[in-house]
Amino acid sequence: MSFLFNNKKNTAFHFFLFTLFFLVANINFSNAQDIEQEIKTLDSLGQIYWKKAAYYKAMSVYKKALPLAEQIKNQKLQARILNYLGVIAENKGDMNQSFQYHFKALKIREKVNDNLIIQSYVNIGITYNTSGETKKALEYYFKALEINRLIKDKRLTAHAFYHISTSYKLLRDYEQATIYANKALAMAKEIKEKVIIIDAQNGLGLIAYEQKDYQKARDYYQKVYELATNTEDWLILTNNLLHFAQSYQQTKEYAQATEYAQKSLLLAQKYSLKIEEKNACDMLSTLYAQQYQYESAYQYHLKANILKDTIFNIQKNQQINELTIQYESEKKKQRIEILEKEKIIIQNTNYILIFGVITLIILLSFGFYRYKIRQKIQKQQQKIARIENIALEQKIILQETQKKLEQERFEEEIAHKERELTSTALHIFQKNEMLNSLQEKLTHLDINLKQQIKPLFEEIRHNLDLDKDWASFQLHFVKVHPDFFEKLERDFS
Repeated sequence: MSFLFNNKKNTAFHFFLFTLFFLVANINFSNAQDIEQEIKTLDSLGQIYWKKAAYYKAMSVYKKALPLAEQIKNQKLQARILNYLGVIAENKGDMNQSFQYHFKALKIREKVNDNLIIQSYVNIGITYNTSGETKKALEYYFKALEINRLIKDKRLTAHAFYHISTSYKLLRDYEQATIYANKALAMAKEIKEKVIIIDAQNGLGLIAYEQKDYQKARDYYQKVYELATNTEDWLILTNNLLHFAQSYQQTKEYAQATEYAQKSLLLAQKYSLKIEEKNACDMLSTLYAQQYQYESAYQYHLKANILKDTIFNIQKNQQINELTIQYESEKKKQRIEILEKEKIIIQNTNYILIFGVITLIILLSFGFYRYKIRQKIQKQQQKIARIENIALEQKIILQETQKKLEQERFEEEIAHKERELTSTALHIFQKNEMLNSLQEKLTHLDINLKQQIKPLFEEIRHNLDLDKDWASFQLHFVKVHPDFFEKLERDFS
């Protein structure tokens, strides 16, 4: 972001623009986080309903979560929700709907290259298995294993092994069923996956049961019982006790069978497991009939029928509740859409207001900046003007000083010339004095002319030298008074 602040002129604008983008991005991010958290909450609630076999409530919850996942465009969450909707639809017995959900989840997982694509293949196989298309189910289980060779997810591999075993058991291929159940058990033990350990051991018990090896079946049931008791999985434990009852029924050990069936019934009643309670009553009715205790058999038969009606009513009520919830959800969805539109309008209004305020601040900042620049320029211009004035004053002073110096130098030169002129004039005066002296001497010549003329010649020669002094005097005089002779000539011509 450093490029935003390279130019000081744009600092205010870029800062506010950056702040605006940050706030908007943060608002969107917070909304996405809130929605994702809501989806996770709904997912947890759906899991609780599903484990309690409240399938209609579970489906309603996941249907509410799906559009939220689509809203934030989280495709992995969409696939997860669709996967659970498929599982719940299969639990409800709606195979067509189950296939639709599972194939949608599969398509998304293929698109985003999600490792849980294996889970989708396994769940499609389970739906085919429940629909009676066991061979088709095996195709999808083996597809899951093929893909998992690259991913190497041991939990999903163990899960696939277990369901392959279940399909082979339905096809009465007990050898393959046993092989894959043992594979599932070994891998589940390796990764300590208790749920698959229980399922695999229970599967091995059911295989042994169908092969009429009831003691072996009970050995596996006992292991399941111990694990289920430790994990407090009451649904598995209730069915496990019923499996014990069925195995003892086959060996005509009715007292033991009745004891386990009664335990299963009590557990189902304690934890409100209506379907398991009905199954236990059916088993007890059959066991008492086989023991010729027809009154007890009839009583449990009546209880089973009442429970059947109760289950039917519960399912109907769940369906009605689902429709009611769906209707309310649609109304709520419409209300949410209206609120969302209003929210968007309010947000847009807020954005416009924010933009207007920021624009105003930017304009004010720009105006203030220009005002400060103008002030700065004016101060600089004033400073330059002062400097120029000072420079001009200094120039004038310098010129005056130079002129004064030149005048002083000129005056000094004139004084010097005047001194030279005075000296020359004095010299001429002396010459005149000398000539006067010579003239006087010439007037006094006597006979001794020869002897006297010699000094005269010397003096004349000396005077001739003084003519040069006159030439020098004339030169200096002309320099001091250059127009003197011309003026003199004009004045006296």
